[in-house]
Amino acid sequence: MLLRALAIVLALAAVAATASPLPDYPFVFTVGTARIDTPPDIVRLSFSVASRNKDLRAATAAFDSTFDSVITILTAAGIGQADIDASGINKTPLSHWDQSRNQTIPDGYEVSRSVKVTGRDLAKYPQMLKALLDLPNTENFFADFDRSDRPKLKADLFASAAKDAKTHAEDMAAQFGRKLGFVRAISQIALSAIGERFGLSSSTPESYDRMFKRSVPAGEQFAVPPTITISENVNVVYELQ
Repeated sequence: MLLRALAIVLALAAVAATASPLPDYPFVFTVGTARIDTPPDIVRLSFSVASRNKDLRAATAAFDSTFDSVITILTAAGIGQADIDASGINKTPLSHWDQSRNQTIPDGYEVSRSVKVTGRDLAKYPQMLKALLDLPNTENFFADFDRSDRPKLKADLFASAAKDAKTHAEDMAAQFGRKLGFVRAISQIALSAIGERFGLSSSTPESYDRMFKRSVPAGEQFAVPPTITISENVNVVYELQ
């Protein structure tokens, strides 16, 4: 689905390039945008395994037990080794400041590891996530739903956005009895020199990341969104003839 593009026709008198950040020729500045709402087919899930205890050996043993269970759950969900990225194990001393004694008091140790998983079968995702949440010593769950064919979708959307920009630029130019000349600038980053001067801004894609917390109801924790939005935009400056 194409969104309405914003186009402005500007007829400027010739000025020295050093005198103004704007082009010294008549031009059309247009923003073309395209987006689709599509069901996701993959999820990128990240979380931490962390065990804390006054005794390092006890913390390590609890950590090892939980991490073994994590691998068992991921294997059962069909997650291959190539789709599991686990950081190195961190063993961090814990402490707090005792103001009355004016000194640092040791609290024990934390043994932790970050895990990132790519799930390619969303039908297995809710059960996998529930099993991981039910484990002791798992925290900081974060999920990002996406499309495995995102590069192709983005390429198609960019082509649509480019056509959208050109169509609106042609229509606007025609209203003033002008035609489009050469393309003078193309950017997916907002043309700030023009945008700031005329109060324009380029929309940015929305984030569809989801943070899962144990306080969130289970229905929300396990829900796969019916669709995600993928969008592309392009900023174009045409010379007017």
